[in-house]
Amino acid sequence: MYYRMDINHIFSFVAAFFIGITLGLFGGGGTILTLPVLAYLLKYEYEVAILYSMFIVGVTTFVGGINSYIKRFLNLKAAYSFGIPSLIAVFITRKTLTPWIEQITWHLYKYEFTGNHLLMCLSAILMIIVALFMIFKKQNDTLVEKEKKKKFYFGIILKASIVGIISGLIGAGGGFIIVPSLIAFYKLKIKEAIGTSLVIIALNSFLGFIGDFVNIQLSPFKIYYDINSFLNNDWLFLFAFTLISILGIVLGLWISRRIEATRLKIAFGYFVLLMGIYVMFKELF
Repeated sequence: MYYRMDINHIFSFVAAFFIGITLGLFGGGGTILTLPVLAYLLKYEYEVAILYSMFIVGVTTFVGGINSYIKRFLNLKAAYSFGIPSLIAVFITRKTLTPWIEQITWHLYKYEFTGNHLLMCLSAILMIIVALFMIFKKQNDTLVEKEKKKKFYFGIILKASIVGIISGLIGAGGGFIIVPSLIAFYKLKIKEAIGTSLVIIALNSFLGFIGDFVNIQLSPFKIYYDINSFLNNDWLFLFAFTLISILGIVLGLWISRRIEATRLKIAFGYFVLLMGIYVMFKELF
């Protein structure tokens, strides 16, 4: 038995290495590369591309999270307080909103827009907004005042839920919101925010991937796992792609710790901005 590769697969494995590097450099923000590679380069169906992106990013960021923990670039309090609401939102979104949106079709003049087109355009808009935030907003290291605690916690839950919803709708690509959210709410330095975001996005991705094969029956209540669909995934491709991404994230983390924090933050912003413009152009034209 052998695995046949065409030129697109070769390019995709090169892209896998750069996906790993960007994950190491920019944390959850690097996830936005995965879905375009799977959907545009390898021509996977949108639903499959989302599913595969969750597995690839989940395993890769988990390895990066372990590295960040060893190097003490991981804030555990931020990881669990931000991660739990986003995990709940991912699961609910994958079971409710995603199937509903994917079935919708709009017609505008001679153009036809599907739910998938809408989701990609929305993700592009969010990328651009987040990018501008990272490029132009200066970090304030002052502590959150006591009278702002309620607003602080409400903001965390809201942002975490938004991250979970986006991750559930467009795959692991929702991770690009995590780094600026950690900076804004927890006042983390950019490198600590990157390390913490890796753990959060790993948990979101794993739950999103595994959750797609879990079915819940309400009456009578029953939870069962679709083992056949799980086994029918292209595991050889997934393992190969993920292994190359892991090699990339190790290099990316090594590079990130040798770059000045301010420059890294601005570079992250421009990176997300370019990806947002590219995705928007691709979907509209």
